[in-house]
Order: sequence, then C-alpha cells, then structure tokens
Amino acid sequence: MHALLRRAQEEGHPLIDGQTVTFLWQGSDPPELKGDFNDWGASPLPDAEQIDSELWRYTVTLPEDTYMEYDFMRGGVHLGDPLNAGRTIPTPFGSDNHTFAMPGWSVDPITAARPLRGTLTAKTIKSASLLIRGRRRIHLYQPPARGPVPLLVVFDGQDYLDRGRLLSTVENLMEAGRIRPVALALVEHAGADRFIEYAASESTAFFVVSKLLPFARRWLDITQGPQAILGTSMGGLQAAYTALRFPGEIDTVLCQSGAFRMFGHDFQVFPLLEHYPTLPLRFWLNVGHYDYADLMVCNPRLRDMLQRRGYPVAYRQYPAGHNYTAWAAEIWHGLEWAFTPRTGPTD
Repeated sequence: MHALLRRAQEEGHPLIDGQTVTFLWQGSDPPELKGDFNDWGASPLPDAEQIDSELWRYTVTLPEDTYMEYDFMRGGVHLGDPLNAGRTIPTPFGSDNHTFAMPGWSVDPITAARPLRGTLTAKTIKSASLLIRGRRRIHLYQPPARGPVPLLVVFDGQDYLDRGRLLSTVENLMEAGRIRPVALALVEHAGADRFIEYAASESTAFFVVSKLLPFARRWLDITQGPQAILGTSMGGLQAAYTALRFPGEIDTVLCQSGAFRMFGHDFQVFPLLEHYPTLPLRFWLNVGHYDYADLMVCNPRLRDMLQRRGYPVAYRQYPAGHNYTAWAAEIWHGLEWAFTPRTGPTD
C-alpha cells in the first residue's frame, strides 16, 4: 500500500500539511475534483498526478483558517469520496458534499446547539394571489422575555432552522446579554420554485408587508414600526429588495452571500439604490472568500454603492464558501450588529 494512502486511512482524508491539502483517488481514471476552492469547477485544477498504478493525487494550497466543501465528479455527477465517507453534509440540490476544515478554522461557541427556551409554533398562511401554490408554512418564535420585542423575518426558514442553527444562536446571544430579545418569523421557501420566489419578486415583497407582518403581529408580542429581515443567497437578494421597496415596513437588512448578480446580469437592487433617494435603511452584508465568483464581485460593489449613497452598512468576508456551515458560523456577527442591547432608562 502506498504510504499516502495508508496515511489517509489512518489520519483521515484529505491530508493536510500546513497550507497544503492532498486529495487521493483510487482507480484507473481520475474524476474531476470540484469544491469551494475552485468555484466548483469554474476554475479547473491541473490534471491529477499519477503516483501509483491506480492512485492519483490532487494538491491545493489554502489558508490555515478555512472551511471547505468538495466532491469528486464526472459529467456533473457526484461520485463521493470513499476515503472521507464520514464527513458529508446535504446540499439543497439533493446531493451530499464532503467537508474538511483547516487547522485554524474555528466556530464561536455562541452558535452551539441548545435546548429551546422560547416558544416555536408552526402556522400556515394562505394567499392565492401572492404565494406559489397558494400557501406557505411559517415558524413563529417568541423569546423567553417580556415583550414587545423586535421581529426578524427570515427567508429560507426551514434551512435556517435545521442547518443554520439560528434559534440556538439567537438564544445563546440573548442569554449572554449580547443582543436584546428578538422574535422571529421564519418563512419556508417554495422548494423547486425558490428562484422565482426570491428573484427580486414583487409578489414576495407584497406578501411580506401585506400578509406576513400583520400575521406575525397577531401571534407574536412584537414592537410596532419597521422590522428586520434576513436572507441568504437568493433569499438575501429578496431581503434587500423587500426593504428597498417597503422601507416603512423594514429598516434593517441582514444578507449572507447575497445573489445580487447572476448569469452576467444585475438584479434590480442596483438601479433602485442608484435612482431612489437615500432611504431609512441599514445593511449588514457578508460573503465568502471562496463564494461564487459573481457574488464575490457584486457584494463589495453593493457595499461601495451603499456607502456612497450614505447608508449605514457593515461588511464581512469569511474564510469559506457558499454553504450553511459557514453561514451558521457567521450569523452571530449580524445579529449582534442588528440587535445591540439597549441601555439606559428605556430598558
């Protein structure tokens, strides 16, 4: 057995030596290696190096604080990594990615899972004219605190609940006194029709202000006035678009890896910002160092436009790609920025 293969079986795969990451493949014909580190094949790696009769090697150099997802693929089909079968994570596309973290990657304990102390209730809103298939499941969270409290509307609600650990992070931050109490309305997405629903959709924006916010006020003890909104990727685009269309209803946008540009074209957020007067809105944005190429360009561009137009804006880049592991590890920064504890006699 080749020494590298034996080492992979003993230590785990891929092999990490400082900033060098070695991937091994057994077989006569090596597939493509795709992952966050090469924009999932948009920047192809050099051909695999044959190091034994049926053993091949790819090497990648990465900073020591990164988290990565990857897979071996052929013809667009995920083949999996037999040497790393124990570290996989499901994707929204029905496949699994393999994962690894460099030695310097760390996750703040404030995001750790915990038993829920607040109240979480699932409801259904119906709207034949505004919702795809006419109905949508909403998860309503009331914190264990006296109200009224501000509300955070969350797109892709089922993903933020399951993979984003959002409620655990919120409750950990509240218990530590790092944010003030906040209620959440987590909106499930439309599944296969999610792109249509979140592509700067007037229908979805109307749904938030005409259906969701009144519904949340009926079931949750929340403050009057504008609220906050959160989304990731296309959901982040829709969060920003909804706030720009209805700044009297939304005043705070938290956007993770916002998809403000796709297929070589900008979405309407850019012309709205350019031609609207400056609105009473504030923005928190983040994007990965290994995110999709369009997103790595359009997010700093949006930040610069917001700053030029006089909007309060906070911006972060994180050492990972386009995935919920990274978003779950990062969201506490946005929550602390958005829901800073109040001080003084108004407490």
